[in-house]
Amino acid sequence: MKLFLPLLLAALPQQPQDAQKLFQAMEEKIRTATAVEITFEAKMDSPKSKSTSKGTLTIAPKGKVRAHLELDLNGKQMKVEMVSNGTQMVTSQDGKPNQKEETPGFLPNAMLTLTAKTGILTGMLFGISKGSKDEKPSDPFTGIKYGDFKLGKVEKVEGKDTQSVEYRITIPSSSSKVDAIVWLDVKTNLPVKRQLSASMGGERMTITETYAMFRVNGNVDAKVFELPK
Repeated sequence: MKLFLPLLLAALPQQPQDAQKLFQAMEEKIRTATAVEITFEAKMDSPKSKSTSKGTLTIAPKGKVRAHLELDLNGKQMKVEMVSNGTQMVTSQDGKPNQKEETPGFLPNAMLTLTAKTGILTGMLFGISKGSKDEKPSDPFTGIKYGDFKLGKVEKVEGKDTQSVEYRITIPSSSSKVDAIVWLDVKTNLPVKRQLSASMGGERMTITETYAMFRVNGNVDAKVFELPK
């Protein structure tokens, strides 16, 4: 009987806590990395609109970030870029840089949220929607909660063996909740794909991101974080 006990336990459904631990291990791997490099494509679908985007994101400790995003929002195209050397940052749209600003202290935590929890496009859109020229910049993700973790399917995604983790995002001051799934590479425990779905204005909107590259601890040239002149 003792010989069959381990097999029986292995066959039982894994508990939600295991899904949460897997998610947190992914988050910690990103948090402690000396560098994070991501190449991604995303699409946003709703009954009334379809938008696509692609871009790259490079992150190093102490608020060093370079993000490049090409968007097609209902036929309107734009390019957005942001570079921070850790102390100063410059944003630009369609190749036109704005003035230098002080890098906000919340930027490293915001980048962790983008890469590990919300997805890049979702996080950027949420950050833009919360911004205001008349307000001092603040962390747009403050108060967001994550829960209801559940293990999903083990399946091949983008040619990689993945374990999916389902979870729910609760946005402060809003009754709506976002259903999320992240597919983690079983070898690296890093995201391969992420999908978020929520009801907005009575319509269901879905954002799906796929990551052609999601690498940690690679060698990144310091020039990547040089501000445009």
